[in-house]
Amino acid sequence: SLANDCDFHMKIEGDQQSIKTFLSLLHVSDTELNNGSVIEIGENFYRTYEAWIYFSDKTTLWIEGYCAWSVQTCLIDEHFDTNINLVTVSQDLNLQITIKSREIGLCFSEHYLIKNGEIIVDQCEAYDYFYFYDEEGEFIEEEREIEFEALLNID
Repeated sequence: SLANDCDFHMKIEGDQQSIKTFLSLLHVSDTELNNGSVIEIGENFYRTYEAWIYFSDKTTLWIEGYCAWSVQTCLIDEHFDTNINLVTVSQDLNLQITIKSREIGLCFSEHYLIKNGEIIVDQCEAYDYFYFYDEEGEFIEEEREIEFEALLNID
């Protein structure tokens, strides 16, 4: 059966030192991130198949990827066999982390805001698959596709 993959976008904000430390937790060197390169960091997170990281500036990182089930399961819940939990990392490094997700099997979209180890926003909304897609699995119209993509938009 098809795994319920969950797409996510993430924005991580902090001071320069915090961002540097976060990158070193992910085994990403400064030089790797120069010149707008994009680095694969998925293996650092629980059941995360792909995650790509890039800078917008020295104090903001953007991460896009997909994981099993949900952001809650893979990035928020604690797991004994992985060393990166976003809540703990946010607390230790004084980071603000915004995450939006979209899961297509069970049709939900998550929104998290984690600030200094505190979960400020924790929302999970269901959406209607057939509002976006027809019986063939094609988008009903271009506007719906744009709206569907917007579920992952972070300001």
